[in-house]
Amino acid sequence: MKRLCLLFLILLLVPMLFACTSKGENVNIEYEITGTITEIGESIEMEVDPNQNAAGTYLVITGMETSYYNEDGNSIKRADLNVGDHIKVIFNGQVTRSLPPQIFALKIQKQ
Repeated sequence: MKRLCLLFLILLLVPMLFACTSKGENVNIEYEITGTITEIGESIEMEVDPNQNAAGTYLVITGMETSYYNEDGNSIKRADLNVGDHIKVIFNGQVTRSLPPQIFALKIQKQ
């Protein structure tokens, strides 16, 4: 009887162990937001365009992984960005709850 109960428990627990594993799908969803640069320092401060799912001022954090492009899609440098430029920022969708909200830029396109 004990063996039967042990077998039943094992058959019940084994599928639960495999139910929580990932199938290895790597889904990289990118989000975009557009606006006008209001300040450039260590990070880029931008005023978000109206009619988006965001509003107000956002702090765009940049790093070694951030790529910069002009309106034609050609690569540019961060130094080519100026206050007043209209930009499109591609980011991973994560936004901090701080004020102003912060996003990490994967790509910035000058428009």
